[in-house]
Amino acid sequence: VLALCLVVRKAGWYRVPGPGWRGSARQESAWLPVSHQDRQNGEQNQALQHQQETGRSLKEAEVLLKDLFLDVDKARRLKHPQAEEIEKDIKQLHERVTQECAEYRSLYEKMVLPPDVGPRVDWARVLEQKQKLVSEGQYGPGMAELEQQVAEHNILQREIEAYGQQLRTLVGPDAATIRNQYRDLLKAASWRRQSLGSLYTHLQGCTRQLSALAEQQGRILQQDWSDLMPDPTGVRREYEHFKQHELLAQEQSINQLEDDAERMMELGHPAIRPIQVHQEALKMEWQNFLNLCICQESQLQRVEDYRKVSPGLGSQGGGCRRGGLRAAQTTGAVRKTELWRCVPRSPWGE
Repeated sequence: VLALCLVVRKAGWYRVPGPGWRGSARQESAWLPVSHQDRQNGEQNQALQHQQETGRSLKEAEVLLKDLFLDVDKARRLKHPQAEEIEKDIKQLHERVTQECAEYRSLYEKMVLPPDVGPRVDWARVLEQKQKLVSEGQYGPGMAELEQQVAEHNILQREIEAYGQQLRTLVGPDAATIRNQYRDLLKAASWRRQSLGSLYTHLQGCTRQLSALAEQQGRILQQDWSDLMPDPTGVRREYEHFKQHELLAQEQSINQLEDDAERMMELGHPAIRPIQVHQEALKMEWQNFLNLCICQESQLQRVEDYRKVSPGLGSQGGGCRRGGLRAAQTTGAVRKTELWRCVPRSPWGE
């Protein structure tokens, strides 16, 4: 936020001593705005000196605003205790940048019109351009792209909403048509914002579950699953606790994501393909994890049975290599005959 404040201040103020300046770097209130300086130059038929610098500063401010709006969304979704205050500050900064851009266009991009004709805005063309931006907006396909799209649309949405106040006082033969065009644009922009929000929530849930499943599988596969397993009792206790207290909740969360995806597609969500891709990936990863859980439980049972009849286990090697569980999970082997290949050689000849 501080970085954007500095950029906005740079865009609106230029460090040239004003009449009350006495040489102190802290007397910023005595500095003259760039637009004011060049406006005075224009009134005196002098060259405008600061257009390029002001334009660069405003472009930099717009880029920073996109990042800030993205941070606002994250703070709101993560229920930050100061999310409302943060959003209020960012909105004020956006209003400031919008005002600076309007002053910039008024000073540097104004049209020379006859004395009896005031400046007019081609609202039909402006609204058509905004409608095109909304209609051609992308969804995803990944979280990184989606976050950028959310931030960009937040800025566009606020620009569109700001038009409403100006269009209320619009008069002329085309006023009613333009207001209808604006209502259609506002409806489309609101629908896109809602669609982006629901997609962000869904993909974020899928991403978290995929990350959790990958971490769980990695932790299981890194354990020693040979007949020299140092603490099978502890591993069994940890597995039973997970199965009784965590597995069902995790399955319910994944099922809820699947239900949400189906409902979004039934309602005609515009991002059907990204939803399908994430859902297929989640379904596959969940099945891999369940296969691994079956392998884990089977192997624990084999090791426990073997240790009952092999008290001197530490001095005699077994037949199960450390990679046996990984091989069983990779091939999707869940039948007893295939899992049995991973069992230490037992004295009863099986």
